[in-house]
Amino acid sequence: MPVLRLFSPSDEPRRPDTIRGVVVAYLDHKRTQMGFGGYTPKAFTIMEATLKDFSRPPLGLKAVAVCANGDLVSWIAEHRGWSSPHTKTHRMGLVVSCFRWASKERLIERCPFERDSKLWPAAMPREAINPDEYAAVMRCARPRRKWDRPRTRAAFRRALAFLWETGARTCEMKEVAWEQIDLESATAILTVGKTTRSTGQKRVIILSDKIVRLLTWIKRQDCPGPGELVFLNGRKTPWTNGTFGRLFRKLAKMAGVRARITAYSLRHGFCVRALEMGIGERQIADLMGHSSTKHIAWYGRSARSKVDYLKATLDAINRRPEI
Repeated sequence: MPVLRLFSPSDEPRRPDTIRGVVVAYLDHKRTQMGFGGYTPKAFTIMEATLKDFSRPPLGLKAVAVCANGDLVSWIAEHRGWSSPHTKTHRMGLVVSCFRWASKERLIERCPFERDSKLWPAAMPREAINPDEYAAVMRCARPRRKWDRPRTRAAFRRALAFLWETGARTCEMKEVAWEQIDLESATAILTVGKTTRSTGQKRVIILSDKIVRLLTWIKRQDCPGPGELVFLNGRKTPWTNGTFGRLFRKLAKMAGVRARITAYSLRHGFCVRALEMGIGERQIADLMGHSSTKHIAWYGRSARSKVDYLKATLDAINRRPEI
């Protein structure tokens, strides 16, 4: 016969009272969320590494009730390798999100930290690659010798052209499969990714005529299966962040491109080109898979200082007939 046991206060779940306790609870919550597809493994890995570093002793053993924003700032200052304002702001945001969640769930009384990016220089948009730099990188990517790995160079040029023509993210280029490509309607429809997570809608990439011809040629040459990826490296294996990024930096250096230009700069370059052509921010946001136009205004900050662009805008205004 079961014994009836009265409720005891010790039966209540223990509320985390230290930084480490909050981090453990938050990571468990995010693992569950990732299991339902609400969080990607890559994003979770970065967040987990950041929060585990933040919760290391002695700071991790500190009671949340006596924490202040200075603890977070001091922790960021210890990481001298985080020189970029983007990195510092991102890491600070991960920590603040963790403790805001704990406050919302009533695991702690209040969030002791706040996101304050004014402590370091303002984070500026990544440099946008211009047409001349893009053409220079494409020229350098042409194999000239046997040891230039012609298959890898050719695969790299195809991927680079896709990024330049469509404004897609580098991760989208690496993950798009043939079953997601519709050459007749000139579209690529992705069901997973950053856009899908933030908006709940499919990511539609519009393919230019040049890219449609390129993909038609690739499909005719390789005869891929429906589940295979579209853009593979010279060994017919998927591109990784490391291999594609290193090859881009190597060729960009050979081409004399600015040191701050990265592979992601092609996406920013697409945005700046569209803005300079007078395309509306809402239309550009739809093409690039953004739910709002705030990122378009952010990317376009570099265009505001271009003298040629500003002069052309002024000339276009002055050419309008007087009312």
